[in-house]
Parts: sequence; structure tokens; C-alpha cells
Amino acid sequence: MNVKERIFHAVLFEVTALTIIISAASILAGVKSTSMMAVGIGMSVFTVIWNYFYNVLFDKLVPGCRTQRTFAVRVGHALGFEGG
Repeated sequence: MNVKERIFHAVLFEVTALTIIISAASILAGVKSTSMMAVGIGMSVFTVIWNYFYNVLFDKLVPGCRTQRTFAVRVGHALGFEGG
């Protein structure tokens, strides 16, 4: 995966997540979505940056074809990402 694909994937994921989370949080908390947007965007910017660097590092530490990674490697990747 090249740099443009990584950035596109991360941004698309965050935009989708923001849309869902801001809408749901706004409804559940009873506040305007604009109030939730500032916090959400800040967190998303951080997450996109973390996502990019984590995956670049992970790919260097666990070389090989990504489509053939085992379930255990994928679980380790997810836990490492979320733990970070």
C-alpha cells in the first residue's frame, strides 16, 4: 500500500466514524452537533496521524504479504493499534 492509499484509507475511515459518532452523541447527549464536532475532529486528526505511523511501523516489523497474515497477527495488530 502506498502513502496516498494509506492516507485515503485513514481519512475515509475517520470521516465515516465522525459522521456516525457525532450524530449519535449529539442525539444521546442532547447537545448541538457543532459542539461535538470540535472534539471529534481533534481526536480524528490525532487518530489519522497515529494510524499512519503505526501501520508503517507494523509493516516494517511484520514483513510479508498482508493478505496472508494469520489471525493471530491481525489480532496483535488490532490490539497494538488500540493500545497505542
